[in-house]
Amino acid sequence: MTRTFQEDFSRIIDLIQICLSEEIEKGMEVPSNSYFQELLKQENIFLLIHEEENNIVGFVLLEGEIRGFPSSIMMIGVEPLYRRKKIGSTLLRAVIDLAREKNWTKIKILVRPNNFPLRCLITQLGFIPEGLLRKELFKEDIITYAYFPL
Repeated sequence: MTRTFQEDFSRIIDLIQICLSEEIEKGMEVPSNSYFQELLKQENIFLLIHEEENNIVGFVLLEGEIRGFPSSIMMIGVEPLYRRKKIGSTLLRAVIDLAREKNWTKIKILVRPNNFPLRCLITQLGFIPEGLLRKELFKEDIITYAYFPL
């Protein structure tokens, strides 16, 4: 698990297009290289990756706790061929470890109700549902989950 370098952005963008294709179809904008360059200049933004055979197969984009606002997982994705191989849980455990290291009090993640694999995974890792946000994202309901690392 590492913070990415500029040359990794195009692979992360490819993964976003694969993993979040449904959201993109509904109107989510695909991030650009310049988006990542600007975003990662902020000290509270972290992009963790998982590699297999020198190929990025998973990522998590995280906004750290700042000025009283909790940390938040902005995006997570794993290449379909590598799913069900514990890569998602490895990435999320790295987020939890980072939160503990930084003394963050809470990690948030928003999940669509029909994303059963992610809901099951985060529940197994100790995330708890906090609420249902009606018509929150692309006019769909979203479940907000939280993890309390301390």
